[in-house]
Amino acid sequence: MTAPTPTLVLPGGSGINSPTPGGRLEHTVAGAPQGNLERTRDTSLARRAAWHRNRRRLIAYGRWQPQPQIDPTAARAKLRQLRSDHLLSLEALAELTGQSSATIAALLYPEHGDYRSWITPATDDAIRAAHFDLDALSGNRRIRNIGTARRLQALAAAGWSLSEIARRRGTSTAALCATLRHRTITVDLAREIRDLYRDLVDQPGPSARARSHALAQGWSTPAMWDEDTIEDPHNLAATRDDTLIDPIAIERALSGDDVPLTALEQAEVVHVGTRKGLSSQDLATLLALSSRTVQRIRAQQRSNNPSARAS
Repeated sequence: MTAPTPTLVLPGGSGINSPTPGGRLEHTVAGAPQGNLERTRDTSLARRAAWHRNRRRLIAYGRWQPQPQIDPTAARAKLRQLRSDHLLSLEALAELTGQSSATIAALLYPEHGDYRSWITPATDDAIRAAHFDLDALSGNRRIRNIGTARRLQALAAAGWSLSEIARRRGTSTAALCATLRHRTITVDLAREIRDLYRDLVDQPGPSARARSHALAQGWSTPAMWDEDTIEDPHNLAATRDDTLIDPIAIERALSGDDVPLTALEQAEVVHVGTRKGLSSQDLATLLALSSRTVQRIRAQQRSNNPSARAS
């Protein structure tokens, strides 16, 4: 009688034929502190030892079926892009990709004890197919405040004042204004604002003052945004009027992020950066322009408004 094939199911649901057995470690920030990596390394060594023991058993029974090995470069780039674009933690990346957070850490951090040099086709497909989705994330996860800020700005441009939006949310105007200033927010809050945006977006708001303020700030109207791409930090120029300025794009550019800018926004970065004391070379580096181009923009701004634009 043939002996039964030994089977081991490891934490996280990975079977013995998985090339890198699963498991789940909790990481609460987008970057992994050393302590977390040490705990991950210890767990990875134990998982690897268990995997190799059972691999030897399967080989002995003639049941070993090695998985194809895929270069993880493309999957790793996708994870880095998602994390950079939306400031996601390892747990959030795990939820979007259907992988364990230990697997995500092993792909992202070279100092990880189980840093991956290959992955299976299934893992590669899952990661490369992943996209940002508010409904796929737990409510307590934190994300970049970009889609939410854009929705609030668009509602203001449509005539919905922050005070009216706050009243409908059952919160204070001050708390809502603070939301616009935060770099990250919870998924719960982002979903709440998204749902309110969907309810109000097709209705003209009653506040002419809010509309005027939004226009003065250069905020895009709802018609300039696509609901499918409003959360995408790279989707700027294609989704709004080139005569308007996206303040989020300006802030990101001044922070050193590589974002597409219209000519008007480049000029605004020069203006704001000059007021902050940045040199022509600093601004040229941020905008990927020559110093001479920056100096020309500055000269044009001074000629248009000498008192306000003086460097």
